[in-house]
Amino acid sequence: MNVRLLREIAKVIQEKPRQFNMRFWHLDKKNKLFSWSDGIKADALCELPEDRRIACTTTHCIAGWAQVLSPDRKCKVKAEKDARRLLELTPKQAYRLFYADNWPKGFGHWKSTAKQAAARIEHFIKTAGEE
Repeated sequence: MNVRLLREIAKVIQEKPRQFNMRFWHLDKKNKLFSWSDGIKADALCELPEDRRIACTTTHCIAGWAQVLSPDRKCKVKAEKDARRLLELTPKQAYRLFYADNWPKGFGHWKSTAKQAAARIEHFIKTAGEE
């Protein structure tokens, strides 16, 4: 498990809570007046226009942030697969971390705040990805 990258993700999502969203791997929403369905949804980071990958109107989930933050990312690979590799997780661990409906009670769900997600990441590290 890549604890350093997990903690970096936890730190960044708390610093940029408006750029965190567990419902999509990557989502570029250029105009905040539009509904979520008007955004560009991407499974892989390279599916977003290059200038929108880190823009203030672009959100990422935990796996998406792993792709964004790691210099070793494979930009054209789906966020789930690439983040699993970058974070050195088993498929079972990735399933527990990347899908908020699998989170233990008390850590939120798909509409989790950045603070809840950061706590989830710390709990995930503490339990070695077992819960």
